Amino acid sequence: MTFNIWYGGSKVDNGIQKIAKHIKFIDPDVVAIQEIRTNKVLSEILQQLGSKWTGIQGSDKDYPNNGILTRHKIIASKFSEIGTGVGAAILFNNNKTINFWGLHLFYKSFGLYAAHNKLITSSEQIMAGETHGMFYNGKNYCKHPLKS
Repeated sequence: MTFNIWYGGSKVDNGIQKIAKHIKFIDPDVVAIQEIRTNKVLSEILQQLGSKWTGIQGSDKDYPNNGILTRHKIIASKFSEIGTGVGAAILFNNNKTINFWGLHLFYKSFGLYAAHNKLITSSEQIMAGETHGMFYNGKNYCKHPLKS
């Protein structure tokens, strides 16, 4: 599951509780969180979710931005951060490990929006706009291994 919590839930009455409520309802194995506005937000969400959940967040103490929540074990030595994303190795109960990245991609340079609105008419124009946007960010994450 991915969840942009919009200003850390601060723009909605009881935002943290509502975020936790929706995560509990969906009950995913892993959640990528975007827009963690303060160092306290992730711990508040985890408190609402309960003891079976754990999480990590970006290292910027003023604006962590990205985080990962899971009901499984995060392998602490396999955490990485790059630009607008965090990644971690997660050990599932069946002893399988996945490498998971949570991303907060740039919203302005998204060529598909321009194509949908008929502002551009060729794939070359779309790709030119993507070199600094979502496509470029995604390529960076694919090239960046988790630390070990």
